Amino acid sequence: SRNKLEKSDERLKIALNTGRVGIWDIDFELNEKYFSPMFFQLLGYMPWEIEPSHKILMDMVHPDDALDVATKVEKFTKE
Repeated sequence: SRNKLEKSDERLKIALNTGRVGIWDIDFELNEKYFSPMFFQLLGYMPWEIEPSHKILMDMVHPDDALDVATKVEKFTKE
C-alpha cells in the first residue's frame, strides 16, 4: 500500500513538472502554506526567492480583474 502511494506521488510530481504546473495550498485554519517550486518559476522567480503574500499575488493580477479577484478572495476567506 505504501509502495503504491509512493509510486502515485512520483507520477504526480513527474506530471506536474512535465506540464509546468505550479500548485499552491493554504490551510487557513492551521495557517499552513505550500507553494511548489514551479509556482515561483511560472511567476519569474527562483523557488523561495520571494515570500508569497497577498499583496505580491494581487500585484500580478491585471488591473481590469483586480476588484473582482479581491472580492472573491475576501468572500472565500470569510466563508
